[in-house]
Amino acid sequence: MAETVTYAGSASVAGGPTVPFTVTLNVDGYKKFNITVGMGTKQTLNLGTAGATVSLLLIKASTYGSDLTFDAGGGEGALPLDAPLLVGGTGALKLVKAGGVESIEFDNKSTDDVTIDVFVARTPV
Repeated sequence: MAETVTYAGSASVAGGPTVPFTVTLNVDGYKKFNITVGMGTKQTLNLGTAGATVSLLLIKASTYGSDLTFDAGGGEGALPLDAPLLVGGTGALKLVKAGGVESIEFDNKSTDDVTIDVFVARTPV
């Protein structure tokens, strides 16, 4: 069953320009996850996207910084999750992982638990 997903955002400078955007995608399906990564632990999240093309990936955490990293298997290793991550478009997502994002490993080296929301939209290959 086809789904319509809309995402939006903007970047603005105080006293300067604002660049807003809104994108609507027609996708085969989506999944939303909410996980808690305990302090000092790692957790791998299987996105359930094997055999599909990811067209939107959003990662939002309760806290950000160098003590929280993520690895989507793209060959760069673990990267700090120091801000919300929004990657839209199948071309841009190949920068995250050429063969498609199927799972993400989170590593929380902080002294507090971190809650993470992950949203993924997909289309069949």
